[in-house]
Amino acid sequence: VQHGMALVFWSLLVVYSDKNEVKQQQYYKDQQCCLAESFLREYWDAKEEKWHTVSQTQGWGTIDRRSASAGRATIVDDDDDQKSIVNSETYYYRAVDQAVALLACLVALPIVKAEGKTTTTVMEGVITKTCQTLLGESGGFGYSNDDRAKSYINLTRNRNFWHDGWVVLALLGAEQRGYLEEEEQIQIRELVHELVLRYGHSSSSSSSSSSDDDEEAEELYDGTLWHWSNSLKPNENNVRYCGDNALWYAIRQNLKYDDDLKEEEDEAFRDFVQSLLQPQESDDLATLVSVADVYPQVRLHPNTELACLLLWHFDEFFVGSS
Repeated sequence: VQHGMALVFWSLLVVYSDKNEVKQQQYYKDQQCCLAESFLREYWDAKEEKWHTVSQTQGWGTIDRRSASAGRATIVDDDDDQKSIVNSETYYYRAVDQAVALLACLVALPIVKAEGKTTTTVMEGVITKTCQTLLGESGGFGYSNDDRAKSYINLTRNRNFWHDGWVVLALLGAEQRGYLEEEEQIQIRELVHELVLRYGHSSSSSSSSSSDDDEEAEELYDGTLWHWSNSLKPNENNVRYCGDNALWYAIRQNLKYDDDLKEEEDEAFRDFVQSLLQPQESDDLATLVSVADVYPQVRLHPNTELACLLLWHFDEFFVGSS
């Protein structure tokens, strides 16, 4: 994730830097192309056609050699839903890695292409395949259908909005660049609707996954989202992260559809962020937010996520790119 975002930001540095500073501009472009090539080499598995969490130099990530976020070793789910133990060379894959890598390639590609790099053709194919992997059910993460979507392949983990949200934002970027068919665009909007039912925050303490309660869930939804599914954890055991809700805000700003609740959702988001502001010893730090509604600690990551996602507009990222 962090390396993908680094490529995103370096690419944006090229986009927004002073075009009159020719020497400096070329330096930024050269470095960006170098980063893009290294990113593909280290994290894209051309054989499996998926992105790894751990770099190739570090041996990629297997179920017995995981990144910290993957947790303890777990029995995997086969395609036929039969459980089996796999050897230490079985790789696992995360939806969020595919999503952030897709965003990185989408933002980097116009610059790589303009510089005439041979990476262009590879990156175009990788973008198409990553979209297919995120949406597809056979060998993919299944986000074309909310009921069958999953955050991990070869590891059993509960879904959460962090994975789902980055997937949606990345696919919206792919849509903006013309990589999604009309049917897939419809699927994304259906998924967004299902995410409201799955994660929508309300003051009600009840949680249910029955279809009879879907209308009630929509009515009670206040514009902010839980991290865990309503059906997985009741309100008292759930959490609303600053980063999750900043991500939800960015999704709604980049989603091309009529939303009657937009003003209410925007107001709810602003109120939520306001509630996270923590008093600081210095007035210069008075506007920093905490991690979440139940975690009052002020940390760097929720503040950088908030600043980044408030300004996340694909219309501006892709200006002037072919």
